[in-house]
Amino acid sequence: MRIGARLTPAADRVRTVAFRGVAAAGLTLSLTLGACAQIDRAIQPPPVNPSSPIAGYAEDVSHRTFPTPTFASVPPKPIDIRPAPAYKSAVVEQVNNRRALSDWQAAHQPPASDTAAWADLQRGRIPRTQGTPVSETHDAESEAFAKRLREQAAKAPPAQP
Repeated sequence: MRIGARLTPAADRVRTVAFRGVAAAGLTLSLTLGACAQIDRAIQPPPVNPSSPIAGYAEDVSHRTFPTPTFASVPPKPIDIRPAPAYKSAVVEQVNNRRALSDWQAAHQPPASDTAAWADLQRGRIPRTQGTPVSETHDAESEAFAKRLREQAAKAPPAQP
């Protein structure tokens, strides 16, 4: 092909794609090498402050190697976990229950008026023996009863046969 010759549109597209591919590969290579340099710096432990009270220990530990876990040490997948469809059905059930409760509450509104009449009706249902006022000697009687219980609790329990 002679210099300055015109390329067909298809050949021009191929040349453009190839150029972009080479440029992308070069960029990827340079970023990868830069990342490797960053990783090397990140792996090196930072310098230890010599005035630190644990400087000797930190220096020793920073150069030690520790056991690396293997894929064999990964525990097996748990078998007692519900599958995703079961979770979904539980969530759908909860949402339906919430909606049903909201519908029920809307259909069964509490009475909003005449609460005094309702309270009088309920007070009328209380038996008279429960509604009598507390006697004046009630506190003294309560204290005497508590004193008897304390005395009984202080006595030694009877011997078991």
